[in-house]
Amino acid sequence: MYVYDRATFENHGKTVLLMKDKEFIKEKSKDMMSNSYKEFGIHNVFSKIELLGVFEKETKIKRFNYDDAIPKLTDATWNMVLKLFRKTTKKPENKVDVIKEYVSMVNNIAKVYEGKKLR
Repeated sequence: MYVYDRATFENHGKTVLLMKDKEFIKEKSKDMMSNSYKEFGIHNVFSKIELLGVFEKETKIKRFNYDDAIPKLTDATWNMVLKLFRKTTKKPENKVDVIKEYVSMVNNIAKVYEGKKLR
């Protein structure tokens, strides 16, 4: 992969972060929060990846593998997804909706699923 511009470079970096383990993300997220002046509403990449992990756990998704996804998501988690990813969609009620939301969240962090369309 060649990096030609800043957006491609940043997108590549975020894709690499998606592949890091939970402990790394938690530590980086904690560092970001401790160095921030705000306590609520932090919209950084580490918070998003950490929440993505919670979403994956609740819906039985393994990173980038959503074959076994189930529409089992707590209201608390969904409300955090709505706030952190600035979404207005309704809570997923079936497997297809869960997959669409998952792809949307991953693409919000880094354009991993570019050009693929779900039906």
